[in-house]
Amino acid sequence: MFLIKNTAILYMQMSPDPTGEMYAWIAMAAVSALASAVGVFTIHRRR
Repeated sequence: MFLIKNTAILYMQMSPDPTGEMYAWIAMAAVSALASAVGVFTIHRRR
C-alpha cells in the first residue's frame, strides 16, 4: 500500500494536468480496494 501511494504521488508530481492526478488517485483507490477484497476473500475461504 505504501509503495502504491508513493508511485501515485510520483506520478502526480510528473504530470501537471489535473486529469492525470485524478487517474492516479482512482488507480490507487482501485488497487487498494482490490487488495483488501482479495485479503478478505482468502481469510473467509480459509475457515
